[in-house]
Amino acid sequence: ILLMNLATVMGGRSILHSSFEPVEILRTIEQHRVERISLVPAMMHALVDCPQREQYDVSSLKYVRAGAAPLNETLRFKFSQLFDCRVSDGYGQSEATCVVAALPDGKQFVASSVGPPVPGVEVCIQDEQGNHLPAGNTGEICFRGPSIMKGYWKNPEATKEVISEGWLYSGDVGHLDENDYLFI
Repeated sequence: ILLMNLATVMGGRSILHSSFEPVEILRTIEQHRVERISLVPAMMHALVDCPQREQYDVSSLKYVRAGAAPLNETLRFKFSQLFDCRVSDGYGQSEATCVVAALPDGKQFVASSVGPPVPGVEVCIQDEQGNHLPAGNTGEICFRGPSIMKGYWKNPEATKEVISEGWLYSGDVGHLDENDYLFI
């Protein structure tokens, strides 16, 4: 929903389907000259493996944002080659208004990374004792910023379990590199 709202604010339009049917998605890309699309990796697999894929002109497609599940490098590369477009992963949670880290246009792609934190969001990696870990060390992904929830509605106990000292503890494991790119 966030990406649809952003597209609308920026003068774009969104096309919704009630279900995912690879041929219908390919037809929509061709008919509406779709340039950007968000897909989960399972959808990307379905489009790559679709027997009718080559019957559709998808040359308008420039950028695919993957999310909701890990995107392996083999699928990312294969999809980008077959569809001649840029493919990148992103990372977020509902508690973070969806997006925590994503590769912005023009930034260098780093294999297996979901990109750097989006503007206004800080990301750190913490160990089990709550210590911030330096680049390259694996631990729990934590984040904070104005787009991160302040707490669960009328549930202070649940809030206390995931937020400490302003940091939201994601429950996910990862690391940051020396350039602040996040790896899940």
